[in-house]
Formats: sequence, structure tokens, C-alpha cells
Amino acid sequence: MVEIADLNKILDMNIAKDILAEIEKNPELFCEITRHDGNIKRPKRAAIQREIRDYSTFEYEKKHKHLWSLWGKVKNNKWVCVEVGSSNDIKSEISEIISLMVSVPYEVGKTGVFHEDVNIYSFYTYSDKNSCKYRRCNELFKEFIWIEINVEKYTEALDIGEYNCVDYAEVKYAFDNKALLWNPAPAMNKNKEKEILRNFVD
Repeated sequence: MVEIADLNKILDMNIAKDILAEIEKNPELFCEITRHDGNIKRPKRAAIQREIRDYSTFEYEKKHKHLWSLWGKVKNNKWVCVEVGSSNDIKSEISEIISLMVSVPYEVGKTGVFHEDVNIYSFYTYSDKNSCKYRRCNELFKEFIWIEINVEKYTEALDIGEYNCVDYAEVKYAFDNKALLWNPAPAMNKNKEKEILRNFVD
């Protein structure tokens, strides 16, 4: 059985930092989208999502995706980077994650059926991985803060070569801040996050 980490285990990883001080120190790089308590319930979801809809994202000269990160509070002013993501519409993406945080698990029946009424196996599973992981985050952290990272400012002093600036910024931010849940996107549609990550690891 896999051990499920609690806040003490996460604190022991020594990856927590004061993200609020970093935002305050670098307003041209980071902007708070919204902040809310952990263990949110369904009635609170709508108010948080309204606040997200009212947020004004960074404006860029070139058209590209926006970059966000989710931080969870573990103790006093100590926060850990939970997840990093990018999207053409980060407000919708974050609102969907808020919905996943308060989602209700449901059973899904799985069977091996090719011939009618001949089941070789049958079992029940729960809803998809994303709803499970974000429900767990909602239970685990005392407070959340969502921030937007200014991709162009973040990468302007970096040698990103031929890589897409958003892909590079996402990988670097997740790697530098040791994001708990982040994984590189599959290598499709010209996405090179796995290749970029290998450059950092090597």
C-alpha cells in the first residue's frame, strides 16, 4: 500500500517558501489571481470562481498561452508549490480545478465485453485522476493561492534557444519550485516539455 503524505511529511521535504513575499517583491513577474481557504465546500466554489473570472491576466505583445501556479499553505508563512499549468484561458482552467476540488467521487463500472453477456472480468473504479488529486489537495492544505507568472518577464534573461517560451517557463518554474503534482506534458503538438526537463535534470 502506498503511503499518503500529510503536511508534516511535506514540511520534512524542505521545499516550502514564503511565496507571498516573493509576489510582493516581484509584482512585474507574479500576480495573485485568487486566495482561498482549504477544505472548500460546494457553496463557496461559486464565489471563488467569480473572483477568478474578474481577474485581469498579463497582457503580452505576442500571442501565446498564460502560465499559472497553485501554492498550498503548510505552516505560518510556509507554502509549497502544488501544481503549475499553462493554457490559452487560465481562468477557465483554474475554475475547472476548483470544481474538481469539491467534486463527489462516483463509481464507474468496468467490464471486459466483446461478446454479449460474456464478461471475463468486472470491477468498479472511481472518477478520473484529476478529481482525485485535487480533492486530496482540498483536504490537505490550510489555504491556497493561485498566481500568474509573466512568461515574457520570467524568460527574458534566460537562454531558451528554439523552445517555446511558455513550455520553457512552465518547466523551469515547476523544476525550480519542486512542484508536487506537475508532470511534463506528452510530446505532441510540438510540446517539448519532456525534452526541456531532461536538460534541467542532466
